[in-house]
Amino acid sequence: MLKRRGLLIGFGLGLMIGAAVLQLILAAEKGSSSLSLTGTSITEKELQEEAEAQGYTLVKSSLKTYTQEELDAAVLKAREEAQASLESGTLDGEEQTGSKAGEGASKPASTGAASGPSAGASQAPSNEEEHTYSFYIRANATLIEVATGLQELGLIADKDQFVKQAKAYSKSLRVGTSTFVGKPTFEEIIAEITRAKY
Repeated sequence: MLKRRGLLIGFGLGLMIGAAVLQLILAAEKGSSSLSLTGTSITEKELQEEAEAQGYTLVKSSLKTYTQEELDAAVLKAREEAQASLESGTLDGEEQTGSKAGEGASKPASTGAASGPSAGASQAPSNEEEHTYSFYIRANATLIEVATGLQELGLIADKDQFVKQAKAYSKSLRVGTSTFVGKPTFEEIIAEITRAKY
């Protein structure tokens, strides 16, 4: 055994050095594969998947994006402009009329050749489908006030029947201008007065 001692030591050292070199090669291949993702072009789908895996969302540079603060400021500005136009008595070129402040309804805006009703009258136009009615619901308006305004416009015939049917939605009234075309049903009126306006 002593004669072959050098051979055995050389063989052992060769195995250890070979294993170390193999580990270095494998580590180098793994490192070069991760570098190849950044060094070469990857598809948009691969980039999207990688971004989602890291918790990010890709947005094209051509799209305009807003922060939450910028969006809140824009909404606040739009509300102030709408409030200012309502206080001045006009909204999109239509004059606001009505007997109660903030609750009034605007006169029907004719889209056809038929003439509109006389000022303050609640008679319905002869051709219902050609007219658009706008009605402003003020803050803290009651369902009875809304029903009275709708009856003055000629959209509902029986105020009490409408109040009975819409009672479940009385807390869901939305501030803003509701627009009706022609002669809507009670369900359509309820859907419009509870629709978010802003």
